[in-house]
Amino acid sequence: MQHYYDWHTFVAELRDSQPASIAGGCGGPKHYDTDCGPDTRWYGNEQGVGHETAWAVYKPSNAFPELPNPSYVPIYCDVSIRKGWFWHANEKPKSLAWLKTTYLQTVGMNCALQLNVPPNKDGLLEDSDVERVKEFGSWVKRTFSGTNLLSKAVSFSQRNNEIAGCFDPGNPDNTLDNDQTTFWTPYKDDPHVITFWVDTQKLTVCKGDSYYVTIMENIAFGQVIANHTIQIRSVNDESMSEWETIATGTTVGYKRIHPVNLLENINRDGVQLRIIITKTVLNAKPQLTNVALHKDADTYSTTCRTLPTKAYK
Repeated sequence: MQHYYDWHTFVAELRDSQPASIAGGCGGPKHYDTDCGPDTRWYGNEQGVGHETAWAVYKPSNAFPELPNPSYVPIYCDVSIRKGWFWHANEKPKSLAWLKTTYLQTVGMNCALQLNVPPNKDGLLEDSDVERVKEFGSWVKRTFSGTNLLSKAVSFSQRNNEIAGCFDPGNPDNTLDNDQTTFWTPYKDDPHVITFWVDTQKLTVCKGDSYYVTIMENIAFGQVIANHTIQIRSVNDESMSEWETIATGTTVGYKRIHPVNLLENINRDGVQLRIIITKTVLNAKPQLTNVALHKDADTYSTTCRTLPTKAYK
């Protein structure tokens, strides 16, 4: 059976009742990469799983050919909190652990998460579903809206020559101020590398805890990063160790979240952390508006390590 979707009529009705809303839909699985829009596009599955490479700048929808080519159409990943899209008495909501993984595989991979919570036979949301959503929302807020550990622990950056009263786009500290209107971009002849010197006296790492590095592009400028690597190395008065790679990826976009293992890499006098942008679209200069290190709020350990530092005299 072939379905016909009158997307223009749907969107016109939506714009009339909710002018600030975002519209997106799909004409079928064979056309998931183009037949969506006009504001968002579906990512081709209903499992809440994003793709490693996720471009929000994309060719226009088949249903909206009048859109510019390319267009900025952020991706959305949809999934249900239950086994299917509709409520059944014998089903239960998915676990909090599953939702956490889904968050990292969607929001953490430049997708918007569309979580379906179906009403029951009385037209109400099931109490167990509501409770699970609250638990999930609490975890997201406590983990990613809390203190950026880098903001507390960065002793100084590779560049720190901001002139009083002037915005210096080459200063990596611009990514630590929780302000999406400021950003870092390399100077004219500099490599596409942002480096932080971490004062390990101010960074406590605990065995058994989970940590995440979050990177965000300056979307007002566009999405240009095609490949990136996160590395760490030890530093002391006498020497520097070899760089160790703790995460790699392709696109970044609005947000990329990397789970990282810090305990094995933080046992040292001092630490340098760097992000290498190895490839960009048309060799454009990247712009990062946020770099953050967060600890999973639901992991706790009594075995922690605060290290002395000698590298920042």
